[in-house]
Amino acid sequence: VASHRYPIIYSGKTKVSWDTLKALATYNNSAANLGVCWQAHAIGGYYNGIEEDELFIRYIQFGVFSPIFILASEGGKYYKREPWKWNQLQLSVIRDYMQLRNKLVPYIYNESYQYHKYGVPMVQPLYYKYPKIYDEPNYVNQYFFGSKIMISPITKRKNSEMNRVVQRIFIPNGIWYDYASGKKYVGNKYYVGFYKDEDYPIFVKEGSIIPMSLDMNSEVPKNMEIQVFPAENGLYGSYELYEDDGISLNINKNYMITKMNLDKVENGYIFTIKRKDGNLNLPNRNFLLRFRNMKNPFKVIVKQGSNSYESSFELDKNDLLVKLEEVKYFEPIEVQIVGNNIEIETISVINEEISSILDDLEINTILKEKIDDLIFSELPINKKRIALRKLKKSGLEPKYINMFISLLEFIETK
Repeated sequence: VASHRYPIIYSGKTKVSWDTLKALATYNNSAANLGVCWQAHAIGGYYNGIEEDELFIRYIQFGVFSPIFILASEGGKYYKREPWKWNQLQLSVIRDYMQLRNKLVPYIYNESYQYHKYGVPMVQPLYYKYPKIYDEPNYVNQYFFGSKIMISPITKRKNSEMNRVVQRIFIPNGIWYDYASGKKYVGNKYYVGFYKDEDYPIFVKEGSIIPMSLDMNSEVPKNMEIQVFPAENGLYGSYELYEDDGISLNINKNYMITKMNLDKVENGYIFTIKRKDGNLNLPNRNFLLRFRNMKNPFKVIVKQGSNSYESSFELDKNDLLVKLEEVKYFEPIEVQIVGNNIEIETISVINEEISSILDDLEINTILKEKIDDLIFSELPINKKRIALRKLKKSGLEPKYINMFISLLEFIETK
């Protein structure tokens, strides 16, 4: 199909399989080589194969971070593309990710505008900037999803003993944050992550500002969440959000570009929202500002137009929340977060993840203590292997012995 004639390229009636999912990840990256942005796939696979819950969940997660999201299959009552056909645990994960896709619409729409204006595809393979990973199968399918997000797609089954996928990841230059946990990763390094069904390798660049919609059905959302990630090393965060009325094609008239900035100052941060260009008639908006990895400040001061007041705030785990209601969009907004050392340092520690795996296993608790003392000890790795095999006499099943022996390569020693 010629991309100049049909801007949305459909991968066709794909077979339901893990091999297909892996091929689609490669397909998405390869499309950027041709300047193609809009690739569509039948999420879940189109025909044949076996309807596996784990496979469908990984398809959904992959689809959330693809340019086009389509649930499709050929006719037949045993294809399970309706999320509610899965059990409650699987449905919960599927629902969370599909709702995340809906929340990301402003970000996706804006990144689509960047493709229209500058010809930058929404999906760009990491090997454009880091050619060294092109021939490394563990990393070659990683990609940037827009300008602020990086994805390492999961395209394989999890290890049944540890109930997780072991995923090797390359983190680009700079500081990146795990989207779900907020844990910090120092760039230009290789990492290993362990991912349950509900987890996915989503990373956000330092200083990123991610606009999200909190409305389920709206061309121009009235309720928005703005996620703001810390800016370290003297950097600042900036994002320009393009919006239009979502209906007309007169984008040169009915549009608005809003600039958002995060600046680190001596006693905290200043976050600003102001109109840069355009005259789209937007309604008053409600903003939920979510400052990631930030703890209790001394105070929060909001300036809107000529008004200034001290605002209330909430803490949600490691996030600071500030709510702004009925904001007039043509008035600039400034939110000053006052406090010293209010950033929360959450670093990914591989040994903590392995401890979490051990904690989840249904084995004798005293045996868990022995395993913990052994694998995190200062013993040479060959002696750890021997000691693990000897635990068979204590009742440790061979499948767990083999699993922990395989995990030894990831454990960090002091």
